[in-house]
Amino acid sequence: PTHPSEIRAVPSRSVKVRAIESTLFEHLLNEWEFSPGPEKGTSWLQFWVDFRFRNDAYQSVANVFFDQVVSKMVQAFEDQCRQRYQ
Repeated sequence: PTHPSEIRAVPSRSVKVRAIESTLFEHLLNEWEFSPGPEKGTSWLQFWVDFRFRNDAYQSVANVFFDQVVSKMVQAFEDQCRQRYQ
């Protein structure tokens, strides 16, 4: 499902996203922070996510699979970067 979100972006620096209407999440926040990478044309990325499901059973499952969920989110981001910038 999609979640209407408030997005604040500072070009080439950061993106902050907060779900503002969600029946699934009590809260959902994520932040992407970019800095110059070790080589020309590369970047470092720091990613934070904080969420709480409204349903305790979903929250319990999410806690078990948190690393896999974050990995999928980062992979989707990297795929978009490759599509747009390569």
